[in-house]
Amino acid sequence: ELSKPISEYDKAVLNSIASCWEAGFRKFTPQQLYAALYGKTTRSPSPNAISEITESIEKLRLTRVTLDCTDEFTKRKVKIDGDEIKSAVFNDSMLSARAIKMKTLNGRQVNAYEINAAPLLYVHDKAVKQLLRFPHALVESIGSELQATKNNLLLRDYVISRVLQCCKKSGADLLDVPEKLRFRYRRIKVEAILEAAGFSEDACGSNWGKKKTRAMKNIRQIFQKLYQENIIDEWSEIEEDGTALSSFNRDTGMAEKFSSAIRKSTY
Repeated sequence: ELSKPISEYDKAVLNSIASCWEAGFRKFTPQQLYAALYGKTTRSPSPNAISEITESIEKLRLTRVTLDCTDEFTKRKVKIDGDEIKSAVFNDSMLSARAIKMKTLNGRQVNAYEINAAPLLYVHDKAVKQLLRFPHALVESIGSELQATKNNLLLRDYVISRVLQCCKKSGADLLDVPEKLRFRYRRIKVEAILEAAGFSEDACGSNWGKKKTRAMKNIRQIFQKLYQENIIDEWSEIEEDGTALSSFNRDTGMAEKFSSAIRKSTY
C-alpha cells in the first residue's frame, strides 16, 4: 500500500538507487544516477534529465509504503539472522535518504543524496530471492545505442526483466521462476512492451506511427544486445497465431526474415 502512486520511471530510479546501495555506495548525485540509469558515462545529461531524476527522488522520499509480507515470508520460510519469521509488516518511506551538499575537487558545490537505509522493496526482493540485477555491461551496451529518454529506459527495463525471467544463463542474476512456469514467460507481446514503456496511440497522437516504428527498431536492438552479451542464444518474432516473421539463431549466426508484415508481433 502506497501513500501516493508512483510511476514505472520512479521504480526504475529506485532500482538504480538500490543498486548503488548494494554496491556499497551511500552517497550519489543525480548526475551519477543518470549514468547508472542509462549507461551514459560519456555524454553529459541535459538539465531536463537531471530535473526528472531529482523530482523522482524527492517523490520517493515523500512516499510511504506499507508492506505486509507475513503470508509470503511464512510460505517461503524466510529467515532473518537464522530465525523463521512469524509476522512481517513493514512501514517506511520508499526511499530513506537525506539531501546533502557535496564539493568537487575544483571547489564546486553540487546537490547530492545520502542513503540512510536499504530501500524497503529491495529488502523484500532480496529476502524472497526475487532480486533482479541487470548486468552492467548490458546496460552500458544498450545505452550506447538508444537515445536516453524515459520511454526507452522503460522499454529496455521491461524487455530485459522479461527475458531474464525465462532464461537460465550463467553469470546472470535471475528471478526465481520455477521451471514448470517458465514456458508461459517465453512469449513477450509487443503491445505489452509498448504499454510498459508508455507508448500508446492516445499519448503519441499524430506521431504514433513514427514513434511505434522507432520503438520496434529499439526493441530489436535490445534483443540484439541480449544476444551479444550471451543472455539469449535465439529469438523469433512471431504473429499471435504463432506464424514466424523472423528468427535469429546463435548456431547459424544469421537472421532470417519470413515476412515483411509486422502487426501484433510477439517475441
